[in-house]
Amino acid sequence: MCGAIVKIGKREKKGEIFADVRKSDYFCSGIDMTVQKDIIMRLKSLQIKNFRNYKDYNIQLGGKTTILIGKNGSGKTNLIAAMVKSLSFIFSKQKDQEQYDFIASSDQSIKGYKATDARYGLSGNGFDYIYPVSIEAEGQTEQDSLLWKMEQETAKSGLKDSLYKNAYNSFWNYYNTISEKPVFAYFSDSFPHIKTNMSQKMKERLESGNPLPQNSGYYKWDEETNCVDIWVQYFTMQWMNNKMQFDAQKDKYVKCVVNTLRNFSRQVADSKKRDNFEIKDLVVELRGKTSELIVEYNNGNRVPFANLPQGYRRIYSIVFDIANRSYMLNGNCTPEGIVLIDEIELHLHPSLAKDIYRGFRETFPRIQFIISTHSPLVITNYKQDDDNVLYKLYYDEEAGSYKNERILDIYGIDYNSSLVDVMETPHTNEQMNNLKKLYFYWKKKDSSKAEKIKEKIMDEYPTNIAFIESLNL
Repeated sequence: MCGAIVKIGKREKKGEIFADVRKSDYFCSGIDMTVQKDIIMRLKSLQIKNFRNYKDYNIQLGGKTTILIGKNGSGKTNLIAAMVKSLSFIFSKQKDQEQYDFIASSDQSIKGYKATDARYGLSGNGFDYIYPVSIEAEGQTEQDSLLWKMEQETAKSGLKDSLYKNAYNSFWNYYNTISEKPVFAYFSDSFPHIKTNMSQKMKERLESGNPLPQNSGYYKWDEETNCVDIWVQYFTMQWMNNKMQFDAQKDKYVKCVVNTLRNFSRQVADSKKRDNFEIKDLVVELRGKTSELIVEYNNGNRVPFANLPQGYRRIYSIVFDIANRSYMLNGNCTPEGIVLIDEIELHLHPSLAKDIYRGFRETFPRIQFIISTHSPLVITNYKQDDDNVLYKLYYDEEAGSYKNERILDIYGIDYNSSLVDVMETPHTNEQMNNLKKLYFYWKKKDSSKAEKIKEKIMDEYPTNIAFIESLNL
């Protein structure tokens, strides 16, 4: 059983009364967790110039979810990388700001452009890396609109701090007045297979046995590598220490993370009974000389977290990472913020791929998700509206540039239609043979129907000369 008791405070600004942070005592299965409502940090739009494959590119993002599809090489990963880089303005180390110590000790910093980030193309001196490189972004907190630009004029110059400083100040002026901080997380298509190089400072913090500091929630959030081993090590220590001697704070943390994973697995398994996917508990046990985190399923199976099937391990690791970052920052597992996932369906069986988006959306309803996918099952189970949008990315041969196209709601269309019409996947040989049989059948029976089949063939296979010649078209 879950519920919430809402408490509303007030604050004054410029002679007006505003609703302040809305705190709720959230309880689920007897677990109390203080969470905050209606605090919004959203990325609204990007304008990109000369960044990687993008010459001049614009995109408007959904307030809750943006899904990106497109062929390999259409720029999905580069677009997500641009968003990650744009959000790093928050971690600029400005000594004149109140949050300087918080940022300076977080191992995070603003991200400039690498030498290979500049677009390679035809310039006045032939083919070369082209400058200036810029990512201009618009964001929104509950209080302010944010406009900022990450621009670098030449290969040797740095970022112009004057172009993002106002947004930086507005962001932190707002978040310094409330107790909640937004969660940011990025999961590349190599996550979680590449482990991060843990800093000496983080090793010392873990080995101390003390709670991690609040700003650990931003630790390497924007790296392509995997921080989950850090959270597993921390969870294992907190779980064991709490078992040896009960501690209310450790117990709250452990239950918060376990309930989040349990809820996620239940959401994904909801459409079908999949007891081998739904999590019952996380426990720690000694195996050999090491302490192992064990996943217990509803069907009684017990699997070490490190030995999970690749598909399960990736999505559980994403949830585990978000929950831990949220708890470090705010003491709860119901975060607001922005999460970017490249290839959400990676390693997943189709029966899970079709429900995976819903699992993330229901588990983290206050997060803005920006995700890419190659799976027609993901997009045909995705309901669109003003806050949930779908874009197809593509290269426009005529314009000589990369573009995006908003795809209308395709929720519920069949798998084959989404493959052919939306994801531009050619018909299989079997489909071509079926069309061929139909054409010859109706050519004898009904010339008008045969003509319609001929038009379909010519429309869908204009470059398949051998197929067209086999029909004597």
